[in-house]
Amino acid sequence: MSSQEACRVLGVDNTCSREDLRAAYLSRIKEVHPDINPALQSTDDAVRLNEAYAVLQLELSGTGGLGMRDVFDYPEAEPTKLFINPFACAIDPFMWNELQEVARSGSDPVEALESQGLYIRDTAAYYLTPAQLAAIEAEMRAMEESMSFEFTAWVVTDCLMRAARANERMPSPRRR
Repeated sequence: MSSQEACRVLGVDNTCSREDLRAAYLSRIKEVHPDINPALQSTDDAVRLNEAYAVLQLELSGTGGLGMRDVFDYPEAEPTKLFINPFACAIDPFMWNELQEVARSGSDPVEALESQGLYIRDTAAYYLTPAQLAAIEAEMRAMEESMSFEFTAWVVTDCLMRAARANERMPSPRRR
């Protein structure tokens, strides 16, 4: 789906803010999702709306004019900022901020988390650039406001995987 088509589906302008995009999505999903509107028998409209939202989410960002595709596919700096993916841990994702604080409190994030009784998989820890971290944290804060847990899990996990691939091409202090 093109950005132009996604804008038409959501009824937004291509210069809308992340907040306006999210508001338009939440308004429209309430109209077309069969779990919210039981009179509807098909999920086709909801699927199309989710696809449009995903396309525009990846293109709009509050990270200094760079779109999320650029931020995650073309890193602007060395990936030195730790982020623990709460969707890959045995923790409530809404506790994501506390998870980050504990992980960053020691020299070894896994050890710091384990000392608090938290288990994380090796694939839950990511080192990101400042712009990548800002975009991920913005997405997590948006989840808290909208309660759109499943969509946020998909977006965050996709962005982290893309960042990992792109950041592998960059020198990093942790690999020296």
